[in-house]
Amino acid sequence: GITNCWQKLCDWIYKHRITIVVYFSMCLDQILMTSIVPIIPNHLFNQETKDNITFQLANVSTKDDVGNDTYEGIEEENGKVGWLLSSKAIVQFAASLVVGPLTNRVGYSIPLFTSTVILFICSCLYSLGEQYWVLFLGRSLHGLGSAFLTIGGFGIIADTYQQDAVRSKYMGVVLGGLALGVIVGYPFGSVIYNYLGKTTVYAIQAIGLAFLAIGQFVSLEMTLNYTKMQQKTSFLVLLKDPYIMIIIGSIFLPAVCIAMLEATLTVWVMDKMSPEKWLLGVLFLSDGCGYFIGSHFAVLALKVGRWVVAICGLLLCSIGLIFIPMATTIPMIFAPHFAVGMGSGVVDAALMPMLALLLDTRYFMMYGSVYTIAELAFNAGYAIGPSVGGQLVNQIGFSWLLRGLAIFILLYLPLIYFLRDPPGKEPESTFLTDKEEGGKYNANEEVSPNPFNYGKLLEDD
Repeated sequence: GITNCWQKLCDWIYKHRITIVVYFSMCLDQILMTSIVPIIPNHLFNQETKDNITFQLANVSTKDDVGNDTYEGIEEENGKVGWLLSSKAIVQFAASLVVGPLTNRVGYSIPLFTSTVILFICSCLYSLGEQYWVLFLGRSLHGLGSAFLTIGGFGIIADTYQQDAVRSKYMGVVLGGLALGVIVGYPFGSVIYNYLGKTTVYAIQAIGLAFLAIGQFVSLEMTLNYTKMQQKTSFLVLLKDPYIMIIIGSIFLPAVCIAMLEATLTVWVMDKMSPEKWLLGVLFLSDGCGYFIGSHFAVLALKVGRWVVAICGLLLCSIGLIFIPMATTIPMIFAPHFAVGMGSGVVDAALMPMLALLLDTRYFMMYGSVYTIAELAFNAGYAIGPSVGGQLVNQIGFSWLLRGLAIFILLYLPLIYFLRDPPGKEPESTFLTDKEEGGKYNANEEVSPNPFNYGKLLEDD
């Protein structure tokens, strides 16, 4: 009956509570990150023209479908938009160097909860701030919150599910939450901004983050739990591993693609096509949908070969970058933009679980360190993409900016071949902690909870 179904649902939620919490944390983080992309160029342009009370300003404030004359000079916003968007990645890059070692010492729950509190503050700054420096502060603070979230989130999933196939499955689920946030964020930001204003966009997100914080506090252990390691792997040792660095490069390149498009595509479309404001968010919907689909290729990548799937993903990114500048209408952008998003999702789904596997087979299970490196690569892409892209687009043009990036990706592809069968560690190198080998994730074994080892909390479906 209904009671039985409700009990099964509650049991399922309790069983998968870690994955659910990380899923929605990633989702809301991406909504907060992407919703600002279609808003910022228009908001900054309007702020700068407020002091110039002219007939043109009156047209900007009263017309929805605006002509080229309304956005005259909009291309000058490329630099300011680029630096504002890249500020998050720059701060996130620096913060990751501290957060990674911290999670190896205190666990993953407190960093996850801390990230939600910081994101709540960011949403309040976005909602109430009008001046450039306030928005810049909010975007920068967002980088700190995302550093706690990404390293803590991927670390807790890797530690919870220690069988490679199961880990790949749930890593793909979490990436799906990230992709869902991308899909929702762009149109949510542009549509609500168009009809209700910027304040409403981020007030809604602040409410969602408040509920998420409550859910995290109830679901996660909020005590400090220091790991007891007999052996540790140096952060520098991981940086010197050629296989890890090839994966990092593969994650970095799609991040540059998406970040560069976020900073330049909106302004290019506004300059060339003069769309309605709500279309600026829908413009990025295809990218998000592509990433959402690509993020579910983790299990297929395990069967076919992760290196093969990663090559296919980067090829998709290159093809999309080549065809985007050829578009003359917004619908013509959708297909190549979808390809860029899907390629990025495929690469992440194939290689993010492989980082944890390399750590298991070649080193020791300090997941915070390896996902710190992945976070650094991702943020380097999001820092370089908007800042460098925003400057280069004025020098070489939008078309050659994307073509040059596509060529660089194609030149990188042969390196991924070396990921086909990376060697493991020597047999005598064994990882020993307070748990024995039998304490690892087991789908058919009931084990008592350990406050730091989340792998003992859950069972596989």
